[in-house]
Amino acid sequence: MQSNESGDKEFQDRPAAYGTGFMVLYKGQTFFVTADHVAHVKDHELKERSGENNVVGVHTYTRKELTAQVILLSESFYAEKYNIETGKCELVDVCVTPLTSKQSATPFFTPEIELPERTIHKGEQMLIIAEDGFVEPDKDDTYYVCGHTRPHIKNGIFIEYQKSFKSGLKFMLKDGDHLLFNTEDVITDYEDWAGISGAPILNQEGKCAGIITSVNVDSKMVWGYTVKTITMLMDMAIRDKEKSIIIKHQ
Repeated sequence: MQSNESGDKEFQDRPAAYGTGFMVLYKGQTFFVTADHVAHVKDHELKERSGENNVVGVHTYTRKELTAQVILLSESFYAEKYNIETGKCELVDVCVTPLTSKQSATPFFTPEIELPERTIHKGEQMLIIAEDGFVEPDKDDTYYVCGHTRPHIKNGIFIEYQKSFKSGLKFMLKDGDHLLFNTEDVITDYEDWAGISGAPILNQEGKCAGIITSVNVDSKMVWGYTVKTITMLMDMAIRDKEKSIIIKHQ
């Protein structure tokens, strides 16, 4: 996925950020979930809400030709939380976007992805995580994330990536909404991870234990947010939709 400046609704300019995301079917509504710092770049640079909303698009492929295209998303939902110790609001680095009925009916296809349990071939329909596909992280389990890194513009119009698969992650602790995982080896190259932000953290059965949002270079630390944070935002979006329907019928 990519995000562009709010005025660039035709995606004509160079993207402001790149990242990864995933689809979730929750309470009958399909959502696109990603890291908020990809969707709201300036907010996380300022560490406060700027009021600017980037245009977010999901990269997909047509099955017939297997050519890349970008599907633009609509209103997203995000949050801040109040830190009692510092007396300040902190940005929650998770963002969810409910898909419209038309977008939900649109088949999203993927490039080739090699997972522990199977290989997803280019042109297969994108994985959608259902409600029963969420799990709590377990220290006895092993996790992985995958996405695309080192994006660059090719021929002025096409964004080319390197596929990246990170396995062997071990869950270490949960601190409020935050999750800490450790890699097998020390992370030495940030660019080897940049672009994976927003990917689901999956166990060996393909169930989602959270969402990756950052890493610490020169360490083994990989940070993410809990499933509870994701469902909280999706519930907020559903309540907002129900409220809008009630208002329209009054």
